[in-house]
Amino acid sequence: MEYQTSIKNDNKFSNEGNQLSETWIPPNQNQYKINCCSAFDRGKGGIGVGIIIRNSKGEIMASSAQTIEASFSLKMRQLLAIKKSILFGMDCGLAPILVETNESSVVVKWLCDGSHKEFENGVILDEIANMMHVGNGIVVNNVSIMANMPAAVLAKEALKISEDTFWMEECPPFFNNLVMDDMPV
Repeated sequence: MEYQTSIKNDNKFSNEGNQLSETWIPPNQNQYKINCCSAFDRGKGGIGVGIIIRNSKGEIMASSAQTIEASFSLKMRQLLAIKKSILFGMDCGLAPILVETNESSVVVKWLCDGSHKEFENGVILDEIANMMHVGNGIVVNNVSIMANMPAAVLAKEALKISEDTFWMEECPPFFNNLVMDDMPV
């Protein structure tokens, strides 16, 4: 119960009572925003994870298309996308990090109501919570799929690749226009 209370009071998750953003909004100055999403290939059983990291000017700092050769529940896919995005941001040496995903509202619910103690998801949820506690300013927000479109497209593209791919200070050429269209004017 103490752990659940500390998570609730930590305020590193925010989606309750807020209307979901329909457009991508740049992070505050000196902050980095990670958008992440997962996709599932029913035929092959693989999972694709799309990650894009931008600064307050909307400039791409890094992006990644990663695959997981396994078939997991929807809950686990969502959690793995969030975990991989936090790890990627930390590996890039970027902090503080604001993670946005259209999949995080369930994470907040699971952590706050104690369902993170379920065997299937508990380990990954605890790892995410621990990374957020020790990470320098990591926050997870929930946004609409429209505000997360580049990451969603990249997750689907990840299903087509045979190995994890990373781009530094750029994104894959096939969705440059999507990222540029995503920028606020």
